[in-house]
Amino acid sequence: MTPTRTIPFRAGPPVPPPPPAYTVADTLAALSAAIPPELVDARALRTVLATAAHLPAALTSWLYLETRLDRDGGPVDGIYGVEGAARDILAGTNPAIRLPEALLGREEWLHVQALAGRWADPASPLHRAIERVWLEYDAPGEGVTVFGAPVPVVFVDFAAAAYAPERSVDERTVTTSTALAPLFGGGLPSPLAAGLRRCMDALPPRAAVPYAGVLLSRGGDAVRLCVRGLRPGAVPGFLARAGWTGDGAELADRLAWLAEMRDQAATAHPANVHLDVSADGVLPAVGLEYTFERPGQARGVLRETAFLDRLVDAGLCTPTKHAGMLRWPGHTVQRFAHQLWRSVAVRRLNHVKAVHHPGADLLVKAYASVHLAYHPRA
Repeated sequence: MTPTRTIPFRAGPPVPPPPPAYTVADTLAALSAAIPPELVDARALRTVLATAAHLPAALTSWLYLETRLDRDGGPVDGIYGVEGAARDILAGTNPAIRLPEALLGREEWLHVQALAGRWADPASPLHRAIERVWLEYDAPGEGVTVFGAPVPVVFVDFAAAAYAPERSVDERTVTTSTALAPLFGGGLPSPLAAGLRRCMDALPPRAAVPYAGVLLSRGGDAVRLCVRGLRPGAVPGFLARAGWTGDGAELADRLAWLAEMRDQAATAHPANVHLDVSADGVLPAVGLEYTFERPGQARGVLRETAFLDRLVDAGLCTPTKHAGMLRWPGHTVQRFAHQLWRSVAVRRLNHVKAVHHPGADLLVKAYASVHLAYHPRA
């Protein structure tokens, strides 16, 4: 019988601790020195960071901060774009980067994950139809209360081929309905599906819907459509055909006034018109989105300063927020905690949105963006 040998146990090298779970809050904190306090004050930034701490840093390289211009300070919304390279994180199939369990304990987040799963599936029609998914976090305090893990407004950003006007109304309606269905747990409620079809039927030639979203954080009972390619004179008629019951003449006057405010800008008319479709029809508020030219902003040059001046003169923007917008454009080159390389972080004032409420004053919001891109000289 062979005697049993005893092999002494030798401990191996110590196992290093797991890497820290970097979040979008870490990315924003690293950018905080470049965020003008006139645009986003310390209190608002803390609230944005608290919400962004629930999202893995690798989820996004597109970050937006949304703020009202008619008052100093005030809440700020955070908006984060998820591109194809990160859709597996959102879908829950990335083996290394996971969403926090606190998020997945909410039914709304399971719906978001279901959308991402279909987007990530090469066999799904959504795989090529979706360019990005945007997660928008409403700041608490304006009719929105956050209990535990926050719930976002979710926008689907379609690939250009998916919403091209050359495609039939049926094709575009099916693509939009298919993309939004997971956010309702599997299918659009019949009244919303009917409202969506009515809006698609109402589109004039060359107009399209490049973005559509569900307001999950506000109850999830409405669909927001962002319509591109509407000539200014066609906006009231389109809305009326879609089921909007506001005063078309009042809106036409506002569109003309805003175009005059924009003066000779290349985008003197709204790039996108936003409308919300509910079970009761098209809601009264209409969003009018005016974009800013991108060239020069990375160098700190903003060409539409006259428009911002006129917003102040009209009482739609405070001098403090005006100063913050002028200070926003520029760029930094830095290494973020979740990256092994240096990135160039380009800050742009992307657009302002004038919200038209029939019979009420305009409400104007600014959308300040940051895009992180690989820096080739790292």
